[in-house]
Amino acid sequence: MFHKPVSGLAGIALLLFCAAAARAQDFRVYTTIRDARTLEAPGKTGTPSHPTGRSTSLFHAGKVYDYLDAGHQIMIFEPAHDRFVIVDGSSRHITAVPFEFIENRLFRAEKATEEKIAQLIAEGTPEAIRQAGLLQFWLNPRFKESYDERKHILTLSSPFLSYEVECSGHDSAEVIEAYLNYTDWAQRMNYLVNPRAMFPAPRLAVNDVLRRRKVLPVKVTLHASRRDGLHLRAEHRYNWTLDATDMKTITYWERLMTSGKVREVSPEQYFEVDSGATTPDRRK
Repeated sequence: MFHKPVSGLAGIALLLFCAAAARAQDFRVYTTIRDARTLEAPGKTGTPSHPTGRSTSLFHAGKVYDYLDAGHQIMIFEPAHDRFVIVDGSSRHITAVPFEFIENRLFRAEKATEEKIAQLIAEGTPEAIRQAGLLQFWLNPRFKESYDERKHILTLSSPFLSYEVECSGHDSAEVIEAYLNYTDWAQRMNYLVNPRAMFPAPRLAVNDVLRRRKVLPVKVTLHASRRDGLHLRAEHRYNWTLDATDMKTITYWERLMTSGKVREVSPEQYFEVDSGATTPDRRK
């Protein structure tokens, strides 16, 4: 399943694509996530609050190898094969999660949410109408957009949710697209595996604006309108080369995948058996 050969013209085209991707898209992104309310508290000084999450994403040869600082698991994004591959070194399980599987799960969740919206509207109480409006926003977000050209800060606001994104340009449009394409799919994937994750549509809308402006996110601050809602900040540190440690990490996981030491299971089996396993939090 994981190494089906490709031959003929299709194989040549794939090899050329991977060679170009390797030259243009080999880089590392280190992400830290913190509570934005703590960072922005009045009079806040000194050392930043302890991160609630840290992850590393290695972009190499058309794939992305994404892992948390804690744990022994990696999520590999394989856009050429329209899938993620998750390898858990502790349980020795491996599963391929096709994009179609993710889209089908999201479609069912969206349909269930639409039914809930209809029920809330039928109730007609102020609180029910407010809840219906929030759910409609999660499915079809609308933001007011502004951009500070001097500070390179993008602001997207709405009655329910706001984003402030510190941006940076890059000489390569391929690098920008590679990163945003990955985060699009990681956001969809995260909704399936993280019970706290919101629907992916709001962050996909942010990525659409970043594409249009041809910039990368450096610092992303998310605030929900409710005090008890999401208030998070993600900081992304980019390194435009991979070092020996990065390549050793990639080699280790690639070899483990084909070593015969891991057991392949279906996505349904994997998420049931490895219910405690997590993937990087991509709510920002």
